[in-house]
Amino acid sequence: MITLNISWRSALPLKQALVKSRMTSGAEVPQELQKGLAQEEPHYVIVVSGLPLQMARTIQNPEQIKQSVLRRGKKQPISLAGIDFQPRTQSVDIIFAFSKTDPITADDKDIEVVLKLGQIEAKKKFNLKDMVYKGKLEL
Repeated sequence: MITLNISWRSALPLKQALVKSRMTSGAEVPQELQKGLAQEEPHYVIVVSGLPLQMARTIQNPEQIKQSVLRRGKKQPISLAGIDFQPRTQSVDIIFAFSKTDPITADDKDIEVVLKLGQIEAKKKFNLKDMVYKGKLEL
């Protein structure tokens, strides 16, 4: 069995954690990075990590991957806008970008991420109440 990690990389708390993890202890975040953290992301970015390298080669069928969506109740699903693959030593991270043209709101209550990875369909539901940071929905 393979365990995949699905995370919202466009969410501010996760972006802050990634910056902090790359900084030396006690170091100030450079002004350039602070500006980047303050910018609104043009897409919802979902990352799947933990996919074995040999398996990643078999799932790169663009027609199947394009079927990946963000589902939100009775509203139209949000379609995939782009994808990227970042190889690691023994695995691959897959970066999925979804359009913010019709934004997700707290009224959507929860979002189901449905990712088509070849013969595998990875799903994860996120409760939007858990995605509020400093009073703002952060996706």
